[in-house]
Amino acid sequence: MSPDSVVRFQRKMGEQLEGKVNMWKKAIEENKISILLAKEVRLKQVPQNSDGDMDIDAEIDVRKETLHQYENFTGESYAALKMLLDKENERICATSYTSECLDEVIQKLDTTKLPFYK
Repeated sequence: MSPDSVVRFQRKMGEQLEGKVNMWKKAIEENKISILLAKEVRLKQVPQNSDGDMDIDAEIDVRKETLHQYENFTGESYAALKMLLDKENERICATSYTSECLDEVIQKLDTTKLPFYK
């Protein structure tokens, strides 16, 4: 084999390995940025109740224009959070986004088993 073909073969093998690492990294990053944005939405939009108060199910605003001002907003985090909120709304048959729905999404993101790289 010529030296050029050996180098070409090694680069091709490296691309395959990098692809697996990038998929692993993307799954972890998507989870982390989504949970940061969801927690920021909860902090800024859901009223904090003091001890003894009843939990009030507040509506939350997840329009892109609103969340664009948030510190943890990115296009990817917004898309991932919106998708999860839509799935949760569909599951509980809700017509609008509520703090209950947001809490369920945050809990699911917290308990998601993230992949390990082997």
